[in-house]
Amino acid sequence: MAQEPPPTPIVGVTSGNVFPYGQCTWWANQRYFQLHGLYVPWRTQADAWQWVARAYEFHWHVSHDPVPGAIIVLQPGVEGAYALGHVAVVEKVLGQGRVLASTMNWGAAPWKVQYVVYSVGPGVAFIYSD
Repeated sequence: MAQEPPPTPIVGVTSGNVFPYGQCTWWANQRYFQLHGLYVPWRTQADAWQWVARAYEFHWHVSHDPVPGAIIVLQPGVEGAYALGHVAVVEKVLGQGRVLASTMNWGAAPWKVQYVVYSVGPGVAFIYSD
């Protein structure tokens, strides 16, 4: 499958994005803002694995069905996510329970935005605002 070039990170823009640059939480928040003009509203208790609970608290949609532009949340140990879980942004729904997501801090190139195919299943959720 041909890889599209990754979206360009906005390195100098930190207003509204309180997460550490290079982490998956920073990228998910920044990319979500690029797509929707909205940063995630939570600032504390915000490790990746906590984003589903935080989404509920802030009345965001939480679903097990993929949606383009949603944040995908992987719980710890799911599809290779480490102890704090992982978040990314769905760029495309591929079908057959798979999505193409943009992410940072994943695999061999942790500081680069890259595309990863994830699967829908236990420990995977999709969150997005109205």
